[in-house]
Amino acid sequence: MHYCEKQTRSGKKSYEQYYYHYELEMKGKRVKRSAYIPKDKLDVVEEWDRKKLDVVLILQYLGKVTD
Repeated sequence: MHYCEKQTRSGKKSYEQYYYHYELEMKGKRVKRSAYIPKDKLDVVEEWDRKKLDVVLILQYLGKVTD
């Protein structure tokens, strides 16, 4: 999990944005990606990550399609 600070045109403002960083094997290659975590799903994703659930299940919960 990673916290990101977003910069706006009018200046620097802090927004809480969380991303789930993961690594998958796709077509024989290791691929690193990130998926945005909406605030309402953050608690569930954090819990599942602590329990070491399969990355594919977490991505499906976030609405991300895996090939």
